[in-house]
Amino acid sequence: MLANGGQGVNDNGDSYEVMAISANAAATIAYKNLTEYLWSTAGFVDAREGSIIAA
Repeated sequence: MLANGGQGVNDNGDSYEVMAISANAAATIAYKNLTEYLWSTAGFVDAREGSIIAA
């Protein structure tokens, strides 16, 4: 979604729109999150926070 962009409605009924960035930029954010902000026992909340910081 981040690389291609899109819009829709989430499970809570809230509308959203994601602006596209390049696949390379999205991969860079994901890699930085995995290598700098997460650890072996990290959970979803940690992954969210790490993704925000990495971005």
